[in-house]
Amino acid sequence: MRHHRTSHALDSLWEPGVQPLGGPDGKRGDDDLVVGPGIPGVRHGDKRVGISDGAIRVQAGGAELREREVERPCRGLTLTAERRGRDDQVDRGRGALGPDSERAEQLRRGRCLLGDDEYVLLPGNCNLRAVARILQRGPNERVKPEVECAPVTDLAQALPKAELHLHIEGTLEPELMFALGARNGVELPYPDVESVKAAYDFNELQDFLDIYYAACEVLRTRTDFRELTIAYLNRAAADNVRHAELFCDPQTHTARGVSMEAVIGGISDGLAEGRDKLGISSRLLICFLRHLSSREAMQTLERALPYGELWIGVGLDSSERGHPPFDFRDPYERAGQLGKRKVGHAGEEGPPEYVWEGLELGWERIDHGNASIADPDLVERLSRERIALTMCPLSNLRLKVVRDIADHPLPALLRRGVAVTVNSDDPAYFGGYIGANFSVLGQDGMGLSDEEIVQVARNGFEASFLPDDVKLRHLRELDETAGRLLSA
Repeated sequence: MRHHRTSHALDSLWEPGVQPLGGPDGKRGDDDLVVGPGIPGVRHGDKRVGISDGAIRVQAGGAELREREVERPCRGLTLTAERRGRDDQVDRGRGALGPDSERAEQLRRGRCLLGDDEYVLLPGNCNLRAVARILQRGPNERVKPEVECAPVTDLAQALPKAELHLHIEGTLEPELMFALGARNGVELPYPDVESVKAAYDFNELQDFLDIYYAACEVLRTRTDFRELTIAYLNRAAADNVRHAELFCDPQTHTARGVSMEAVIGGISDGLAEGRDKLGISSRLLICFLRHLSSREAMQTLERALPYGELWIGVGLDSSERGHPPFDFRDPYERAGQLGKRKVGHAGEEGPPEYVWEGLELGWERIDHGNASIADPDLVERLSRERIALTMCPLSNLRLKVVRDIADHPLPALLRRGVAVTVNSDDPAYFGGYIGANFSVLGQDGMGLSDEEIVQVARNGFEASFLPDDVKLRHLRELDETAGRLLSA
């Protein structure tokens, strides 16, 4: 059994005085505990809580205070000490939380219950703030019988997922940004983490891009890119991501004198580590910056060829307005000659015509594609040919592409047969990773039914660039998970 932790550094996850175990580099000490795959244990003063060797353990000053053996996982939730895919999961409401099933508390939808004298066995989607509250009561005190879970639905969290629209530079959390800046001697234009977060009030795409490119200054070495990538994958594991297809922007870095080897090599190192330690398969695509010229895009493509076995395709991103896909006909034609996959951003701020242009260039997926809803003929073609849209709800909300999540075109496109998928785009800037994006699909957000949410997750695997047999394996797991959840 493997235990994994992440370098979560989001201050909002922690009550005052509570910190994730491990150092700022994300490494876990031999005696540190974990809450779940990709989720760290927590520390409050000298007390620790987490999972070790299949048991709930709480430690104070290095001494173990309490232990409850793990009996088995509960249905629909990825429990902390267990790897996914266990066959002995049980239905919620009949679940066991300890060695004595008669004393075990039931699980209700969206809640974890714990007995009067035990600490909670946290499923993978529980809010770490709940653990902090338990710790603050002290190891020998009675605790209240229920602990709030994270603000995502059980279905949204538990479904296995594929993420197809993720800019790795957009996962650079402010804490890691400052750590890398200090290590590399880069002075940031913000005095502290809170100042960075306060700047994340965007009126449009360009406002975000200005901060995005400034933050990338701290990424200098192959190690930097590896650490950035594994930090993202740890968070993705907590959201039950099984497969990720990531974008990187080589031009953002090579223009600063960073080598192509450092960029592609470092990201690939992180992806390999994620496969080995987290079981997440992955692919890398390089993007052309559309505010630069087609000639520069072609130069970037040629410079990336020595590392061609590490990336599978090309994309087009950055400022959309005034930069139509047809401007990049030559590099896309060259990529096709090389056998690389082709995708691109269109219809986020640009018109439906940009989506049509992308289709003519041979794009196999459209990144965003919101504007497609305005063109019935385009919607009909996307539906007929199963050309997926990799949509990003929280990104669209933060960048004011939509004014309210209920106004998002995703439901209408889905119900007209378009293969829409849900992704996180640049989650460090837009307020949520893929689990949070899935959480806005339901009745309190876009109004999708549970079955429609499952279809969105299915679309993610079907639209991926995985081999067909691997897709089928993931889809079987998805169907099994959804069947357990929806039959409860």
